[in-house]
Amino acid sequence: MTSIGALILLTACAGSPRTPSDGGTQAVDLNDFTPKVDTFVVLLDSSDSMEESDGQQDKFQTALDSVASFNQAVPAIDINSGLVLFGKGAGNCTGHSMAKQIYGVSPHNKTDFRNALNAIECTGGSTPSGDALGQTASALAEATGNLAVFIVSDFEWEESASALSAVTSMRGTHGDRLCVYAIPVGDYRDKGALIADITGGASCGGVTAASDLASPDAMTAFVADTLMAPVPKVTYEKQTLSANTLFALNSAALSSTGQADLRKLAAYIKEHGSDLKDLKITGHTCNLGAESYNEGLSVRRAETVANFLAQQGLPANLMDVSGMGERSPSVSNDTREGRAQNRRVDVQIGTMKPQGN
Repeated sequence: MTSIGALILLTACAGSPRTPSDGGTQAVDLNDFTPKVDTFVVLLDSSDSMEESDGQQDKFQTALDSVASFNQAVPAIDINSGLVLFGKGAGNCTGHSMAKQIYGVSPHNKTDFRNALNAIECTGGSTPSGDALGQTASALAEATGNLAVFIVSDFEWEESASALSAVTSMRGTHGDRLCVYAIPVGDYRDKGALIADITGGASCGGVTAASDLASPDAMTAFVADTLMAPVPKVTYEKQTLSANTLFALNSAALSSTGQADLRKLAAYIKEHGSDLKDLKITGHTCNLGAESYNEGLSVRRAETVANFLAQQGLPANLMDVSGMGERSPSVSNDTREGRAQNRRVDVQIGTMKPQGN
């Protein structure tokens, strides 16, 4: 699996230790999604600007809750993670602000990651965002594959040049493999230019406010969108062939017209190329005659169609051949026309488009 890094940057300020709340967020369903990221790094800003209220609570609590919820939404997959704290809480609570990696980068463990959040003792001081992003750049320097960076912050950065330089350095190393996402906390309307500089420069990334991720469902969807990719699904297109054209009455031998029709169908199926994943070929009859005879005839006709399509170069290993006899009419058998319509072979063409990054 390719290596993908994600960076989450959060900001807070002085105050008593807080307990993060994940809000009961559920992990992304692996039946619907598959990993596209191998490594994410969370930067949590513990400087003093986050002590201010975001209208509901202090911004650091919102940031802390967001990271806890994010952690809960990550499913049980093979993924690495890291947590970088910057501000006074990253060092001695009575000392100066600094940046410190307090978890990873290592295989993600929800409990250990949550324990790292719980261990934060204080907030306050200045915002050494450049140091935090510089440490992240170093941590991801050898990473391969796609990288995703999440920045959760109020973006009240006293000095942003070094932070922008670190992001530029990471982009120079990883190119379009690096995606940067901002998760602003509080009112960030006057920080638009800084956020655009941090998140721009790639075909991926963007801005999603922490307030928009407050609900468990919203956070789960966000993690699914940024760390995961949808599991490709096989979709089917049904082609119905009239048995009256393909075969003579009570016969499973192809007519010349039937062969011509199947050559056209084979050419059409080949247009799907490597997207072709499945061919379900099912024979059907009307209700005239014994049920057991009709069952056998429908199977033989389906096998004839499958064999002919294989002779045209379609992969036999993708073919699922069956006969339904008279058990699955498409219309009523009460009329001659209805019975003629029910004598058929259905070919369901299953394709699956390759997923993007």
